[in-house]
Amino acid sequence: MHIKISKRSICVFLIFVIISIAYRAYIIESFSHNSSFTDYGSLASENSVYNKVYVPDNISSINTALSMVSPGGTIYLKKGVYNEYVRINKSVRIIGIGEVIITNRIIISSTKNVSIHNVSISIFPPGSEEALIIYNSSNIKLFNISFIYSGIIITRSQNILIINSNFEKVSFPSIIIKNKSHNITIEYNVFNNVYTALTVFDGSNIIFSFNKIFQTRSYGVKLLSKSMNVKVYLNNFYDDVKCYDEGRNNLWYDPITKLGNYWEHTTKTIEHNLNNQTCNYYIRIDGSANNIDKYPLCSSYENYISIFKNTHDHRFENTSITGTSVPSTRSDRPTYILTALPICILILVLLILIYYRRRKRNE
Repeated sequence: MHIKISKRSICVFLIFVIISIAYRAYIIESFSHNSSFTDYGSLASENSVYNKVYVPDNISSINTALSMVSPGGTIYLKKGVYNEYVRINKSVRIIGIGEVIITNRIIISSTKNVSIHNVSISIFPPGSEEALIIYNSSNIKLFNISFIYSGIIITRSQNILIINSNFEKVSFPSIIIKNKSHNITIEYNVFNNVYTALTVFDGSNIIFSFNKIFQTRSYGVKLLSKSMNVKVYLNNFYDDVKCYDEGRNNLWYDPITKLGNYWEHTTKTIEHNLNNQTCNYYIRIDGSANNIDKYPLCSSYENYISIFKNTHDHRFENTSITGTSVPSTRSDRPTYILTALPICILILVLLILIYYRRRKRNE
C-alpha cells in the first residue's frame, strides 16, 4: 500500500522537530546559566554531584550544597544571612554574590584547594568563638572576607593566602598561627580596633605585608618564641601601634629593597631626611629577639609599591585569585550555536516551502 505524504505535512513535521530542539536548547541554557532554575533533576538527592550549586536557589543550606558539589566545584551564595556552622572537607570554591553574611564558624579540615571569596563572617557575642579555623589543610585562599568580632586560627596547615580582607572589633588575635604551620602570606588587609593583627605561636616562612593596622589593644604583630623566618614589611602601623618579637630569624624589612614599615606615630615625632626613601633612624621591636626595623618608611607603603614591584616582578605575576568572578548571565558560545542552528534550519525550510508554492502557482 502506497501512502502519499504531502510536502506541507513534511514541512509541518520539520518545523515541530526544530521547535522542540530549540526549546531543549533553551532549557539547557537555563540550567547551565540561570541561577533561578531550580529543577536540577531531583537536586535534593545527596548521592548526586554538581560542578555548580547556587544557595538558596538550588538548595537552602551551605552544608547540603557542600555534600552535593563535586570536588573542585563551586558554590555560589546569593545575598542573605546564613545561620549555620559550615564544615569544609573537600576541594571547593565558595563565592558570595551580593552581601553574604555567615553568623557561625567555618571549619576547613583535612583538605586542600579551598577558596572562599566575598563573604562576611560575623560571630556574636564578640569573642565567643573563632570565625574560621583552618586545620591540617593546604592551598587555602581567603579573598575579600569581612571578619567582624572574631578572626582566624591556622593550625597544622600550609600554603595559605589571606588577601584583601577586613578585620574589625576582634577581641582576640585576628590571625593566630600555631602548630608548625608554614608558607603563609597575609597581604592587603585592614585591621581596625582589634586585639592584635597577627600572633604567631608556632609557624615559619610567613609574609605579612601591604597591610594597614589601626587601634590595636595589644601589639600589632606578636611573634612568639617558636616563630621563625617571618617577614614583616611595607605595612602601615597607625595610632602608635607597636610590635613584639621573641622568635628566630625574623625580619622587619624587605632585605632586597631595604624597605621596612611605616610607623605613623614615630614618623610624626622624629625629624627625618625627606630626600631618602627611608627614614634615618631605627624602630626597635619589643621582645627578647632585640629586633629592629632598619629601614622604616617616611610615608605610607602605597608610595613605595612601584619600587617594590621593580625588584619583585615574580610576586605580581598571576596574582589574581581564580574563581572570584560572579558567573555571567550570558550564555557561552556553544549554547548560542545550539540555539541559532535550529532557527537557521527553520528559515531554510520556510524558504523552500515558499519556493514550492510559487512554483506550483506558475505551473
